[in-house]
Amino acid sequence: LYSPLNFLESQWLYLFLLLELQVKAHHVFARYAEKYNIEREWIFALIKTESNFKENSVSQSGAVGLI
Repeated sequence: LYSPLNFLESQWLYLFLLLELQVKAHHVFARYAEKYNIEREWIFALIKTESNFKENSVSQSGAVGLI
């Protein structure tokens, strides 16, 4: 049985995990942003758009990962 409370709990868990990934990956974003001379926020936005931070995301072409 699915209730509104379960939905809210799942949304909070999703947001928590998303934030945790962002914090863990912050140094990686910064390193590549500096290496390629691009803004860290651009990398973040690209990953958000491509995979919504789902590490095992699979694209229509079969690519797996964040980007």
